Amino acid sequence: MEGRKISHTFEAATEAEAVAIAMELSTRPEVRTAGAWEFEARRYIASQVEAGRLSRNYSRERLRVILREAERMGVGHPGELTLARAQAWYDERVSSGELKVGSVNHYVLHLLGFEKWMAKAGKVLDPVMPRVRTREAEENTREVWLSAEEVGVLLETARRKFENRGKRWERERWPYEELWVLLAAECGMRGGEIDAARGDWVDLARGVMVVPVEDGFDPARIWRRKGKRGVRRRAMIPLSRRVRAFFEEWGVGEPYLLNPEAGWGAGPYRVERGKRLRLFFGSAGLGDFTGHDLRRSFGSNRVGAGVPLEKVANWMGISLKVAWERYARFVPDDGEIEAGTVGPAGGAELEAGGGPGESRPVRSVAERLRELGELLEAGLIERPEFEELRAGILREV
Repeated sequence: MEGRKISHTFEAATEAEAVAIAMELSTRPEVRTAGAWEFEARRYIASQVEAGRLSRNYSRERLRVILREAERMGVGHPGELTLARAQAWYDERVSSGELKVGSVNHYVLHLLGFEKWMAKAGKVLDPVMPRVRTREAEENTREVWLSAEEVGVLLETARRKFENRGKRWERERWPYEELWVLLAAECGMRGGEIDAARGDWVDLARGVMVVPVEDGFDPARIWRRKGKRGVRRRAMIPLSRRVRAFFEEWGVGEPYLLNPEAGWGAGPYRVERGKRLRLFFGSAGLGDFTGHDLRRSFGSNRVGAGVPLEKVANWMGISLKVAWERYARFVPDDGEIEAGTVGPAGGAELEAGGGPGESRPVRSVAERLRELGELLEAGLIERPEFEELRAGILREV
């Protein structure tokens, strides 16, 4: 190849196969020499930040993953990454139990993005990560939620906690836990969205919370709304009576709703909330409860109150298919609606003695199929999604 030598690692079962592969590779355009893995990884991350595909904060975590996993594979140069090494790394990562399968699959995607970038730059011939045999991630089967009444009790608990706050939190001008519960359980926001939420997202005149797809307010952080299967949706979420009352009483924080003065740090979140929320939920008698369970409460309660699934899906930033799979069983049937027994905007009451996670009324198969057909006719779902959802309903019979 014009008097220059390049080396490329590949695998072959026999000598004849190796010769054939080498002959085929020799017909390809010359591959430019790549630097060490870490050098190329840093260049890749820098290019993604410059292009706006990664925030500066999250880019640090992505770089750590790429460097750490390469070290586990024993790869110090892009040309050393083979399918055998990648497959052995994946199998070891999954079998070790250190990470969930879904997390390891995300690592595969991170490495694939890096490989594709190197291939486009002519530094490797073929990415190997697409050929790694991956396992299907476990379904998130956690089903914990609160009814509208239980959310109200939790908000009262948060207010009492604020009124009885100790010296450590005397500097706080408004109830931290109460606002967090409101944004999660009454607006359906994710933890990352609550961190990023700014005062100009709140439109009290129209009574809505406007959650953008992307927000570049802070030059050190480009926030993007998370969405299932890469689908991100802008949402205008109606403010409940509770949320409006809070902002009318305490005002809207600027520039951020939560901890207004705190900026973005080096971590993926603007403020550290995990330990504080765990202590709060524990003191409220909820035990194994998370902030995300409040978001699940929003979804089940809104659907249980008769809000159309497509609206709830848009507010939560999830696909209609995901909303159907998770919340269709909470849709009240026509008899409940006519009888006026549909729960409040936060969902139906739990039975006496019940607790978080109690079952709600399940719609009949006929009703669910009828509504699914109406969604197809209205153009809210495509034919393939319709067939998949229909098959899922019929499998339950």
